[in-house]
Amino acid sequence: MNTIQLQDNVSFETYQKIVDYIQGLGVKIKHENLDVQTPLELTKEDLKNIEISHQQAENEELLDSSDVYKKLKGRYED
Repeated sequence: MNTIQLQDNVSFETYQKIVDYIQGLGVKIKHENLDVQTPLELTKEDLKNIEISHQQAENEELLDSSDVYKKLKGRYED
């Protein structure tokens, strides 16, 4: 197995861009030690949250995408 180590810490957004680029080249990536689930591993809680989000969308209880981005960026940056 080949390993690529990054010299510096990068933000989650930058990391995801790197992963997307490498996968675009046809290279398969094994995600180790990450709390990442594939779409086929949805839990009952995930399904419940999806249903809640559909209900919120129907009731127009939506968040602006820039607010969601800021929350996620803050969560994943060091």
